[in-house]
Amino acid sequence: MREPRSETRRRCFLGARIAFNNRNSTLDCLIRDISVRGARLEVAKPDELPDAFDLEIPREGRRFRAEVVWRRGLSCGLRLQA
Repeated sequence: MREPRSETRRRCFLGARIAFNNRNSTLDCLIRDISVRGARLEVAKPDELPDAFDLEIPREGRRFRAEVVWRRGLSCGLRLQA
């Protein structure tokens, strides 16, 4: 089966933070894989996850604007913008 993504995602286990509501609200999450333009997250409270938010990866000192592309259970796929 052909991979629909243009970039290969690297598997990882990175703690990250979702910030929304003018950065007044945050949720902790886990990045399971990531590429230049996308990522797959696991989040404990998926019902609280907005459709767009800032994704911070403190360990790597990186921040992205993220848009949810799909949701399944506790996982979701993101489109990332630098």
